Amino acid sequence: MVTSFFARNDEEAALAGLWGKRKTDWKFYVDVLLFLSVVGLALIGLLLGFVLPKGSAAPDQSKYFLGLHRHAWGDIHLYLGLAFIVLGILHVVLGWSWFKGKARALFPRQWRAALAATPVAALLLVVAFWGVWVQGPQEYAEHDTSSPGDGTDEHGHRVASSGGVTITGQMSLREVEKATGVPARHITRKLGLPADLSLDEPLRQLVHAHGLSVEDVRDVVAAAARQDR
Repeated sequence: MVTSFFARNDEEAALAGLWGKRKTDWKFYVDVLLFLSVVGLALIGLLLGFVLPKGSAAPDQSKYFLGLHRHAWGDIHLYLGLAFIVLGILHVVLGWSWFKGKARALFPRQWRAALAATPVAALLLVVAFWGVWVQGPQEYAEHDTSSPGDGTDEHGHRVASSGGVTITGQMSLREVEKATGVPARHITRKLGLPADLSLDEPLRQLVHAHGLSVEDVRDVVAAAARQDR
């Protein structure tokens, strides 16, 4: 009986040591991936902020970098941000004992409150950035580069001024041509799409397959409508 007791303790100690080693390995992998995601977020953020132009005033061909459109880089930035959140949570879970011990050392009596205040502080930081950059409709109107005849849909996206038609992702290029009068092949040529592209495929699927967005189609149609005036 005594022998089995010590054997069980040795087995538990071995399992604990194995888990400790694996936990250390997981911490290393998570921290490396966290670093890579932060570097990716920073580089793409600089690319979007200082290299690739935005807005309809800039020519569409200037919004490409390494074969990807500005919107595609924005999607990658979003996915990296989501990955960073997941990895951040894993980082905290794997290092929870250290976080809790450090909080106890720094705030002996209120360490629980200090830990609870951390996510609240992160939320307040986001609110602070929002407060700095928030603008009213008038301020945004001053930077609007669309023509007076251009309208917006229910999501605030600019639409072609040809009859006030709203171009949505459910429409096909053939339907866009019929609704706006802008030839579908003109749109595909301006967007650099293949000449044999199907004109009946929904825009949402079509543009996603080529690293574009429905907003790019709206830009081409709106530009064509302004030229016809």
